[in-house]
Amino acid sequence: AKAADVYWQGGETLPISRQLHADNRHRLVKNMGVEEGLVLVQGGTHNHRADTDHEILFRQESNFHYLFGVPMEDCYGAIDVKTGESTLFVPHLPDSYRVWFGSIPSKEELRSKYAVDRVMYTEELAGFVKSFDPKVLYVYGGVNSDSGLSGTGATFEGISAYRVDTGLLRAALEETRVVKSPQEIEILRFANKVSSAAHKEVMRQCKPGMMEYQLEAIFCHHVYMHGGMRLLAYSAICGSGPNSAVLHYGHGGAPNDRQMGEGDLVLNDMGGEYYCYASDITCTYPVNGKFSETQSAVYEAVLEAKDSV
Repeated sequence: AKAADVYWQGGETLPISRQLHADNRHRLVKNMGVEEGLVLVQGGTHNHRADTDHEILFRQESNFHYLFGVPMEDCYGAIDVKTGESTLFVPHLPDSYRVWFGSIPSKEELRSKYAVDRVMYTEELAGFVKSFDPKVLYVYGGVNSDSGLSGTGATFEGISAYRVDTGLLRAALEETRVVKSPQEIEILRFANKVSSAAHKEVMRQCKPGMMEYQLEAIFCHHVYMHGGMRLLAYSAICGSGPNSAVLHYGHGGAPNDRQMGEGDLVLNDMGGEYYCYASDITCTYPVNGKFSETQSAVYEAVLEAKDSV
């Protein structure tokens, strides 16, 4: 593939052909099992920190990334179920954007880069749907069984004029995403390879007297420095002593801020994320590098239970 068609963070990081997303769209349409209609998905929106001009670092909504691979905010994507034809809708940015954020790619540049059939502006979305006149408009809906939170479906002014199905797309997306393609497996292996190396580096540097957040810092540095992973897959959990028993320790109210002592165990649950594909690795060991008899007995019992499942 040409350089423009590849996501790559340089160096030893993994190049990824954006054809991945065209393949994902094809698999989705096949799994939907219907003859016609229009799939409409909405990407993530940009957010500010309270009422300041600071924009929170954007990370694309996972389903939108899976289908289109576009890291921009406030986008939409449409897929013709009958033909598989894809349309990307992007914001029509003002000229002032160039001063603050850099160049604005043309629609043709975006079409070529992201391997879609057509690029339009979001202001043209309602007119596009009207011209398409779908018998059914498939949007994302329902409740995530893991989090218990509701999915956010695509919407636009005038959507009430159409027959909208909020169930089939979610079911088909879940079925499609759970079976990874060979390229997706390669990405996951890369994310886990770099994250495993980062855990080893944390283990090498860990010692009594350090703060838990210093372990997080070592991990974040390694996955970004050696894997181009600016983001972690989730908030880092570096729980030592009593904190190791808190499932989601490390959140804003308990930010890995305990000083580790002699005789403590530390549980590190951290994973880097590459191209929105996650790793998730947890390991527990003594801060001083040597298990006590009691710590060893508990560790071996937990390990045996894990291996027996």
